[in-house]
Amino acid sequence: MVRKRKTIVYIATSADGFIARSDGSVDWLERPRPKGNYGMGAFYKSIDTVLWAWSSCTMPSVGR
Repeated sequence: MVRKRKTIVYIATSADGFIARSDGSVDWLERPRPKGNYGMGAFYKSIDTVLWAWSSCTMPSVGR
């Protein structure tokens, strides 16, 4: 029997369509977390594969 993989898409993005600021900072993602963190701990434990875009894995040069 073939087991089908469940696909869940979770995207962090700002209103302009980017994750990082122009200087590469992602500080806006850090914010106070409520008790239980909206169940994210259980969600993270259920993940077996993560896909990242190339531009998400490289740091832009300052002043570019």
